[in-house]
Amino acid sequence: MTKKIEYLSVKELRESGLLHEINRTFLHPLGLALQTEFSDNPATKAKLKIQDWRKDPEGVRFSESALSSKKAAAFRKFSKERTAIREAQLGYICQPIEEELKLKK
Repeated sequence: MTKKIEYLSVKELRESGLLHEINRTFLHPLGLALQTEFSDNPATKAKLKIQDWRKDPEGVRFSESALSSKKAAAFRKFSKERTAIREAQLGYICQPIEEELKLKK
């Protein structure tokens, strides 16, 4: 039986702190920023765009007013729970690449 794929809404992506932390911890240091566009109109599809700031030496960062300790804390809680489950089930958190495993031996 094939599992039904579920999708996270753009609204939940934003409100959960996941977008905040993806940007702050992963994309911003690389000079990139994931941006969402959505409206309350169900007929309008949400959009995800990646801003490219790689040519700017400072890259991209949040304004102080956009930083959210509440979103960061919500993400840490969610991440801790999910990674514990994944590690228990699979024995790893981040899926290893076989070639890298061979190089470590």
